[in-house]
Amino acid sequence: MPGTVAGLAMALERHGTMSLEQALAPAIKLAREGFIVPARFTEGLEQARERLQRWPATLATFYKEDGSPWQPGERFRQPELADTLQRIADQGVDGFYQGKTAQLIVQEMERHDGLITLQDLKNYRPRIRQPVHGTYRGHDIYSMSPPSSGGTHIVQILNILEGYPLAEFGHNSAAGIHHMAEA
Repeated sequence: MPGTVAGLAMALERHGTMSLEQALAPAIKLAREGFIVPARFTEGLEQARERLQRWPATLATFYKEDGSPWQPGERFRQPELADTLQRIADQGVDGFYQGKTAQLIVQEMERHDGLITLQDLKNYRPRIRQPVHGTYRGHDIYSMSPPSSGGTHIVQILNILEGYPLAEFGHNSAAGIHHMAEA
């Protein structure tokens, strides 16, 4: 989501203990140097193939040039991600919302009938919202506020479940799962 970069950078600036450059350094290193592929990574790529191969850029990122998945023991690298993260580390959020990264995003949008423009990215500003607040069995629950609906739903679901003895049903019991699904 385009708002993630600005939102996380704002949270780091307000509440963090390090610079954006310091926070991004491990991710940049991992993307540039890569990691040795475990079997689960290969399995995940195969399971997600139908979805991931719908877009040429995703196919090129997560599969080899011949379309085959990365195999256990091979090194998987993401140099384009490393370059993007480095621009953010060097230029702050402008390294994402303006310049080369913004142009790359808009070009991809145009290729696939997307809606995001350079002006949209340039104008983006994160908003601080009051979280949704509720309780569950004496615990305070804070979650995402509207316009996201997830936080409200979580609180509602927990309020419904509060009336049932989930602990008595047992962990992952049929009765417990049934009540959670119903809620």
